Amino acid sequence: MKKEKTLSILIYIFRPVILYLIVSELAAEALDFVWDNYLQETALQGAGIAYSHSVQTCWPFLRLVLSAAAGCILVRRDAWTELSAFSAARQKRRLSAAVAGKEKAPLDPAKTSFRSRLYAASDERVRMRVLSLLLPSVMSLALGINVLFSCFLPDLVSQGIREGLPGLAGMLLQIIIYCFFMPFVEETVFRGILFPRLQRQYGTGIAVPASALFFGLYHGTFSQGCYAFLMGIVFALAYESSGKFTVPLALHGACNLMILWLQWTDRYSAVCTPAWAAVFLGISAGGFLTISMIAKKQ
Repeated sequence: MKKEKTLSILIYIFRPVILYLIVSELAAEALDFVWDNYLQETALQGAGIAYSHSVQTCWPFLRLVLSAAAGCILVRRDAWTELSAFSAARQKRRLSAAVAGKEKAPLDPAKTSFRSRLYAASDERVRMRVLSLLLPSVMSLALGINVLFSCFLPDLVSQGIREGLPGLAGMLLQIIIYCFFMPFVEETVFRGILFPRLQRQYGTGIAVPASALFFGLYHGTFSQGCYAFLMGIVFALAYESSGKFTVPLALHGACNLMILWLQWTDRYSAVCTPAWAAVFLGISAGGFLTISMIAKKQ
């Protein structure tokens, strides 16, 4: 009986993620089949020699968007449910703490001291100062990890961003996909759905690394998987601390935009050294230490 209950819980937790992966992969295969057998020749002939390269370049982006959108649409109801449930659970903890006479600490400080101190702060200026430090700290951490892995691992993390169209059109296309669309899809699946379900069943201590682990496995290669795992921990903690889905979403998009900018300006190779990795990680550690000190004062 216990095994059956455990199995049902695991199915409940991972069903949306599995459905997303299956549907997005099937959609990608179907799109490839249609493109190779029906659309490619017609599209290239219609575009002519002048625009054939642009058509070939745009297809992988369109395939990525359509396949990810198909999987995300399938799990949209789960996402809305979990977003509401996450907010309701957080509000319930606030009310319980208020009843116990802890209006300035709406969560149990023994379990989530950082969040209880930071987000119970009555001074909005303090909260905004912390959030303003969070963005550069996370971006420095992402760049430091990215550069460190690029120095020592063969399948570079930076190569996870695909080459696009030249010029302004290519930049806009990559910004839309990698800084807005894909962060929204990935955060919806892994932080919006998977993390709250794991948290309700097993607690935050397991939910954070577990959701990050599956986020890393989703990225495929070893270096990108390790990078995604570490950043997944940060994004999950940001969501847990803020209680707002927009926080990890903004951090995710900003980190992707930073890598894109370094590639567009050809500055990534200039900072791709162990020394620069140590600098970026040091800046990140200083930022997080400052945030922690501000939180403790509250």
